[in-house]
Amino acid sequence: MLADIKPSGSVRDNYLHRLRELLNTADTVPPHDVPANVVTMNSRIRLRDKHDTQMTVSLVFPEDAVRDEDPETRKVSILTPIGLAMLGRRVGHLIADRIRIDGLVYQPEDAGDFHL
Repeated sequence: MLADIKPSGSVRDNYLHRLRELLNTADTVPPHDVPANVVTMNSRIRLRDKHDTQMTVSLVFPEDAVRDEDPETRKVSILTPIGLAMLGRRVGHLIADRIRIDGLVYQPEDAGDFHL
């Protein structure tokens, strides 16, 4: 998938570089062994900020990202600061000292959706 994302000379290239570094240092596990509380691609994540405001987002590839106020369709690209910060993190993790991963509404591996 990363091979399909071409450098564009934009800020996104920095995030693409950071994602490649993250993946190069990540532990690889079979999909069936991914813990149910870890954020993976296509997960639906419930976030809570320091003001106790909740938001639910899906972590997706850039071409699937949708900036929408509708909580049912809010999709965050992996090539954004918050997208990179969530990938591989567990429920309870604090992002940038202000946003907590409060829960996973859906995780493909836990649901047995290995085709995504």
